[in-house]
Amino acid sequence: MLNHYYQTRSNAIKQSKVDKMASPSAPYTTPYEGYPVITGTLEKAPPSYEMSVYDASETRYVQVSNNSSAAYFLRSDGVVDRSSGGGKIHHRYNPTIGEFTYIGVSAGLSTTYLLRSDGKVDKTKGSGKIKETYEPPQGTSYVAISIAEDIGYMLRSDGCVDRKTSKMMTIEPPVGVKYVGVTAGLEASYFLRSDGKIDRTVRNGKIDCTIESSSGSPYIALSSQLAYMVSNGQSAQVCGNVANYFVRADGVVDRTKGGGKISDEMQPAVNTKYVGATAGSSNSYLIRDDGVVVRTAGGGEVKDEMIPGGMLGSMRYIQASAGESYSYLLRSDGQIDRTKGSGKISETIQCNPSAPLAKDCVIC
Repeated sequence: MLNHYYQTRSNAIKQSKVDKMASPSAPYTTPYEGYPVITGTLEKAPPSYEMSVYDASETRYVQVSNNSSAAYFLRSDGVVDRSSGGGKIHHRYNPTIGEFTYIGVSAGLSTTYLLRSDGKVDKTKGSGKIKETYEPPQGTSYVAISIAEDIGYMLRSDGCVDRKTSKMMTIEPPVGVKYVGVTAGLEASYFLRSDGKIDRTVRNGKIDCTIESSSGSPYIALSSQLAYMVSNGQSAQVCGNVANYFVRADGVVDRTKGGGKISDEMQPAVNTKYVGATAGSSNSYLIRDDGVVVRTAGGGEVKDEMIPGGMLGSMRYIQASAGESYSYLLRSDGQIDRTKGSGKISETIQCNPSAPLAKDCVIC
């Protein structure tokens, strides 16, 4: 998922800074999971954030994505840190110097995608090694990625989506619109359209329904999703999030439990808007435009308001990634808060490129 509607470009990542949002009349881009890439349909662009003031030469975290076995932290210098537990860094994915940087990451159950600034996608199974690289059709580039279990989706710059299983399949949007966001799930995947509607597919790559906001306010973002393994010692089962969250341009979030139907309408606090979301197993998180993260533990009910640093100020939460055991909240100062739920932060992870790698471990 990603960095709240920044006008993000690969050269901005290389220069270790995040650009401000473009003007409302201009298209805006973000490579991150669940967030729109191209749109010209919204009357007013989603709110932007200014990052806390910092030295541009300072390396910081700009995105996080986690699965049941590891968490991946994208750095402003285009490197991806991998943690398999304890908030420690166990592997690093270093891009080829002078050729590309990494600008996005999506962690699936056993496979993770890394989006490159040259428009290609690297596939990894962990341990810091790249297994395969996917190249888009000539004249296009990949601009967003999302993977859940074993099916990955790569959004192209021409508004089509490539679906990867054992083979590659292209999903074309309806005539006159483009796909601008994608989120892959175990039960269903969703494609955000440039007209503010959402197409739903159930694993076969075919669109089974289109979701349109009953309020008339277009959808502008999709929650990232989760796939995880549950074992009783004798057998294992793959499970996923039970609900998804669709952010509307008016700042309200529509919650769905499947079937293309909206079950709940979640209103933000007075004078605020929701601008992002991530769906987990027992906890999901909604991000407000004041930098507060709202935790929901089911039924569309708010359980906690999580404020970075414990008080409202210049620091904000700008992205979140919900997991099975742990979830991660990215702060505007480039650090990441790790939580086990209950609305409490267990530790804060700082970006330290020169720190030695920790010994690998099972997620803890």
